[in-house]
This record gives sequence, structure tokens and C-alpha cells, in this order.
Amino acid sequence: MWGRATCTTRPTSFFGDQYVKWNLETDTFYSGPKDIHSNFGGHFSHVDAVMTVLGSVGPSYMHNKAYIFFGNQYVKWDLNTDTFYSGPKNIAYEYGGHFSH
Repeated sequence: MWGRATCTTRPTSFFGDQYVKWNLETDTFYSGPKDIHSNFGGHFSHVDAVMTVLGSVGPSYMHNKAYIFFGNQYVKWDLNTDTFYSGPKNIAYEYGGHFSH
């Protein structure tokens, strides 16, 4: 899905319960649409927002992670291994009540 190299050359675009990938090197369609739930280990079925942290910016627990937000929860995806990292977690609780759905 992602992985360190593909994260920068083949970004993922989410819409509804599906996603597609675009190849930035050739500026062409790469793959999809594919079902989010089936292809992301069943951890979520739609995406409201994604925050990626590439490299060593911020605290080490955030390095090379994608925070995938859906409803009132989020999961972390490891961009180095292209695997589920942790979650789901409650957004309001984990972010000190700064966000509400």
C-alpha cells in the first residue's frame, strides 16, 4: 500500500470507502479503485482525513507514520513496513479534547 518509497512516489487518495494510487514519477494512474476495508486489514472502512509524518520530524513515536482518521477514531499506519501500527484510538481522548466530531 504505502511503504517509505511508494509513499513519496505513489500517493494514496481516499474517497468514500475506496482508494486509488497515482504514480508521481510518470504522472499517471497507478491502481484502484480498491476497497479500504479489505485492503487495510479491516481496521477501518472509510477515511475522513490522513496526516503523514515522514522522516524524523517530531517525537520518535510519530516518525514515518500515517495517522488515519475516521469517525471519532484513528489508527496509525507504519510507512516503513506498510503495516498496521496501532489503534483504533478515540480522537477526543487522545488529543485532549481539542477535536470533536
